[in-house]
Amino acid sequence: MSRLNVLLLFSISLSVLPAPGLAQMTKAEYEEHLVKVDAVKEHCNKLAQSINLEKLSVSYNLGKQIEIAKQQILDMLNTIGVLEIQIRSKETLTNDIKLEETMEDESQSLAALAFDFGDSEIANTAMRQSVDFVNVIPPLRKHIWNYANRLEANAHSKH
Repeated sequence: MSRLNVLLLFSISLSVLPAPGLAQMTKAEYEEHLVKVDAVKEHCNKLAQSINLEKLSVSYNLGKQIEIAKQQILDMLNTIGVLEIQIRSKETLTNDIKLEETMEDESQSLAALAFDFGDSEIANTAMRQSVDFVNVIPPLRKHIWNYANRLEANAHSKH
């Protein structure tokens, strides 16, 4: 799959809103979804940790870009982990939204990293990881949408 196709898929998947009226995930379904997020997160962490700038023949400027991108990816993975811990303790709509936004940012950072590496195994792996994050976002987005709708309906019923 070309990078252009991947970016097109990425753009389309992030713009699709879930259909209203679908059920919010149960606690068990949500936990199962978080396990999928954990797997993607782990693969992404391995990729970031495998990048050794000293072994790359790149310009100083490109090396700096890659170093910054690597650190951003690791920071976002840490944020995702913290949010998952908080959600597993007590789910809130705010943390669900933060998780979704961070996963979207992570996917975009991985796609940017892939472009920095050009045509290489690291680039291909980064692109696959970007798509993997894109694929775990829609169920979470659907869950958030329906969670918000339920909270709004509850608020309206109390007035």
